[in-house]
Amino acid sequence: MTERIVDPQAVCPFVALDEDRDHRAPGPDHHHRCFAESPAAPRALAHQAAYCLSGAFATCPTFV
Repeated sequence: MTERIVDPQAVCPFVALDEDRDHRAPGPDHHHRCFAESPAAPRALAHQAAYCLSGAFATCPTFV
């Protein structure tokens, strides 16, 4: 799977696929994990849409 997000600066740098930290899906995905936590934790699809995969990631409670 290749990263297809148009502007990688508009997404959280800590969200990535659980099996491949160098890539992320183009939209919310059950395989995404938040690598800001250790161990990396899953995030609800709604959370991913609202924070992880949008420019609002800087306001995410985990990111802050």
